[in-house]
Amino acid sequence: MNRRSLDWRAALLVIVLVQISSSRLVVTEWAPFLYFTQTMAFFGVNLGLALGFSKFSRQAVMRLVTGYTLMLVPIQLLGAVERTDLLWQDILTLMERLYFSVEQFITNKPVYDHLFFVSIVTLTYWLIGLAAGYWLTRHGDFLNVVIPSGVAILVVQSFDAIQTKHIWELAAFLFVSLLLMGRMYFLKNRSFWSKTNFLMTNETMVDLERGTFVVAVVAVLVAWFMPGWINSVKPAA
Repeated sequence: MNRRSLDWRAALLVIVLVQISSSRLVVTEWAPFLYFTQTMAFFGVNLGLALGFSKFSRQAVMRLVTGYTLMLVPIQLLGAVERTDLLWQDILTLMERLYFSVEQFITNKPVYDHLFFVSIVTLTYWLIGLAAGYWLTRHGDFLNVVIPSGVAILVVQSFDAIQTKHIWELAAFLFVSLLLMGRMYFLKNRSFWSKTNFLMTNETMVDLERGTFVVAVVAVLVAWFMPGWINSVKPAA
């Protein structure tokens, strides 16, 4: 993929990828309002796609990200605060609760306010979404797109491993990651194939996409069921 290129299929796969990661956190029900992570991750990816596709310098992008973060994240967190008729009073209440929670955390005291945890994970997934969208369109770097949300879903899975019914969300994440890798590989090599007069018909493109889909399915299934197959084989006498 060339720099500052935008492919709608790759962009859609990135959105789905980050949403799967955030939804794995939501289903844990560790705290109320965890769905904030899905909302902010969605907007983060789209903003990251736009900023990566733009001609803004890296310094300008950082300033814009800082401004959007300071504006949008608190607005989202206000949804967890009991609202009044005065916006400034709601913002003050939000800041007071967060300040008190941070103070408790720093002094090694238990933090009982769920807003502290919700604010941390909301900010985290906002930044994950921003980074994923930006690295896709600006640099076309598969690892930097996938690793942050991949680490996040693995951390959640490790702390919520008892809920085995949600393990398939990790499988879905791996599946979409493989599809994205195949799509990005195709985009990076398309210009080379064009220069070498490699015939790329619509049927060829469909066959490549179909092959990527099949390989991704087979890879995930093999990785998922291989431990069970190995354990089922009786050791030799």
